[in-house]
Amino acid sequence: MNLLVTVLLALAMAVTLGQVFSHDPGMVVLTYGGTVLRTSLFVAVVVVGSATLLTVVLLRMLWQLVTLRRRLGRWRRERRLQRRYQNLNGGLLALAAGEYQQAERLLTRDAGDEVAAGHLLAAAQAAHGQQATERRDRLLALARANTQEHALAIDLQTIEMQMADGNAAAAETALADVATRYPKHKRVLDLQQRSLAARGKWDEFTGLLPHLKRAQVYPPARLTELEAEGAAQLLSKPYASRSELTSAWDTLPKTTRTVPIVLAAYATVLLQLQETVEAEKVLRKALVATWDPRLIAVYGELRAPDPSDTIRQAESWLAQHREDPDLLLALGRLCLTAELWGKARGYLEAALARAPSALGYRLLADAAEHLNEPALATRQRQLGLDFATRSKGQS
Repeated sequence: MNLLVTVLLALAMAVTLGQVFSHDPGMVVLTYGGTVLRTSLFVAVVVVGSATLLTVVLLRMLWQLVTLRRRLGRWRRERRLQRRYQNLNGGLLALAAGEYQQAERLLTRDAGDEVAAGHLLAAAQAAHGQQATERRDRLLALARANTQEHALAIDLQTIEMQMADGNAAAAETALADVATRYPKHKRVLDLQQRSLAARGKWDEFTGLLPHLKRAQVYPPARLTELEAEGAAQLLSKPYASRSELTSAWDTLPKTTRTVPIVLAAYATVLLQLQETVEAEKVLRKALVATWDPRLIAVYGELRAPDPSDTIRQAESWLAQHREDPDLLLALGRLCLTAELWGKARGYLEAALARAPSALGYRLLADAAEHLNEPALATRQRQLGLDFATRSKGQS
């Protein structure tokens, strides 16, 4: 487009000059050393213009030759950047698709340039996906050596990979060092929470929760879940007496004490301490407020002095939860405790018809043995074994 405009302007100028010089061609006289040169003004303009254009072209060619090396270097850098981008883009896409071998190959092609740390870190993730631990650690070491500015990212990725490998000791040591330098970093706090939970250090886990809340590491709903999980795990510890358990229970926030998983853990420990009456009271009150399968499961484990009372209470819930397999299973267990074998069989068969479970099959086998039905007992135990095997395979 620019060339066309230039040509049209040149033509227009030539036509204009032609019109001007057609009326009066003019004359240009040049003298030098006694030599006199006469020509028309039109010819002089053409000669001067051509000479000027030729000079510009020659100067431009000379400039191109002088700057050739610099322009060639810039072109090579641009090509290198373009290739680097293509390798990084392809490597990250392959990594996301689980094509770890191809990802590692693409990401390590540019290991010698200035952005190698990011490439190497992604390549280490690809090696981790291939369970190539030695190669992964070598890539992480190279990435760490190539950058100081982004050392935290490499450290955090290393810790996460160590945790995924089950190398808890190495992850704990590295995480302790990082946490000392970055005590309020959200990702560091997240890894601390996951590490403490994986190692079962629930006292430290609970102590970390206020820091997670202040740093807003998780949404409020997730923090509530973590508080409940920590409380449930703390209550699951062995307690020597009811007073010791009560002291631990009283230290929990009131909102946490209403969560079903926490109430279920509390009631379970009460049962272990032979505090059956109190456990039944806690469970009954909790189930009236929130119907939850974990609470129902613990209710089925009650060994009350008078089992008929707990059975009547559980049967009163059938009006609203007749199809609930957890309630039917709990009733079956309670009837087994009361030695009501026929009634237990009925509830357990109803529970299994709605939701098969290894526990249900085992309990039904126990009922069948007491009813002198060995064939049924054998069949139920086999079904329970098959169900447990399938469930384990699927998990």
